[in-house]
Amino acid sequence: MKTKSNKLYAATVLLMTCISIYASAETILESADHNAVPEGGIITLSGSGLSGATGASMIWAGREFPTSATSTSDTEVQVIMPNVFQDNRDYHLLLKTPQGSAIGFASNVLEHTGTGTYTESISPNQALVVRAGAVLNGKVYAQTVVVETGGVLEVDPESLTSLIVAENGAVVDFSAVSESLNSTIFLYSPDTVVIGTIPLGIGEISIGQQLTPITPSYGLGTFTVGYSLHVQIDGPGSVGVTPEKEFYQYRELVSLSAHPATNAYFIRWIGPVTGQDLAETLTINEDITQIARFSTAPNYFTVWRSSSCTIEGGVLDSGSAEADRRARRRSRFSWDFRIRSTSLRRFSNVFVFFAMLVLTGFY
Repeated sequence: MKTKSNKLYAATVLLMTCISIYASAETILESADHNAVPEGGIITLSGSGLSGATGASMIWAGREFPTSATSTSDTEVQVIMPNVFQDNRDYHLLLKTPQGSAIGFASNVLEHTGTGTYTESISPNQALVVRAGAVLNGKVYAQTVVVETGGVLEVDPESLTSLIVAENGAVVDFSAVSESLNSTIFLYSPDTVVIGTIPLGIGEISIGQQLTPITPSYGLGTFTVGYSLHVQIDGPGSVGVTPEKEFYQYRELVSLSAHPATNAYFIRWIGPVTGQDLAETLTINEDITQIARFSTAPNYFTVWRSSSCTIEGGVLDSGSAEADRRARRRSRFSWDFRIRSTSLRRFSNVFVFFAMLVLTGFY
């Protein structure tokens, strides 16, 4: 009776002879026009072997969100961003075609080239790639493991892996797994060698999906729900936005810089960012409208208005240049009114004090 190691060795030797057969990928994803789009938005992908797309999915943490894909040519396909579990997560895009499947990863992958476990530090968005001739076993902390042609993965039930991708000619051994793996998705090719029984997942459904030959697309990156930023300009001036994009990722930082026109002044920001500084940093966490207010008012009036005009009647919140002109005409009256009001209040306080003394008999 053969031991598990003998079976793995025999399977690996047999499959190593197939490396040259599967070296040329049939479906390749090379680039995307956006890595962040709103739910329902379109992602246009470029590559080769993309004709006849049958569907796509966004995958994160053992969850798969199917969506539609439409091939426009053999080198371009359009994918709809589905409604996902959480919009602040990074999702792997899986594309399915009759001739092959492709899944995208960031370019900062880590490699396993020896035999044994992997003990180095791994970030959540990094994929651990088991190269040809390597054997990965023990508890794995990588959320994503890719097994290349000729590579071997011995699945440990205590591993934290939520996505396993196996190419044609890869070996994946589930012999040590006796229970379900609720938070794992296993995507494998027609000629992936699977040892043992593929475990069940959520809903007592197998975690495994056999697809057309899978090709990892390194450098494509991950995808997330995108948000828009609309900058409105009120008055003579302009605003610089860095970086300037159609859509932004969740919690992405954007730099704003106000540039008044000649003989004009920057008044303030209105929106998620407030204040009078020319340069500000905005954190994207939703669709945002940010207003930049400019004016031709003299500089002394700008200082007065930024600190006092809201108290005098909400002029800053009226949102128009006409309000600036009205405020200038009323500025002298406002100050005179304040001074007189203050004097009147002081006189009233003195009067009340002496009245209390008379009523109590102390005066």
